[in-house]
Amino acid sequence: MSISREILKGLIEKEIGYEISETEDFSLNNYIDDSIMLIQVFISIEREIGCELPDDFFDSEALDSIDGFTEKLNDFLCQTQEKE
Repeated sequence: MSISREILKGLIEKEIGYEISETEDFSLNNYIDDSIMLIQVFISIEREIGCELPDDFFDSEALDSIDGFTEKLNDFLCQTQEKE
């Protein structure tokens, strides 16, 4: 399983309640206003992928780039599949 940038962006938009108009790489930190919203976004992602994310995904550096976050998420999913 892998998740695309557009699917991830759609999940985030659904949780924050408005469309992200940026088409280039952007920082998730610019759109997630507080810790409650962050948790809601992560719960939505976890539901989509069907497993719990490790704590290092909550690091603000991980949220600096949608492209980097998508890559990190897909690396995690590949590692999870290999263990199964």
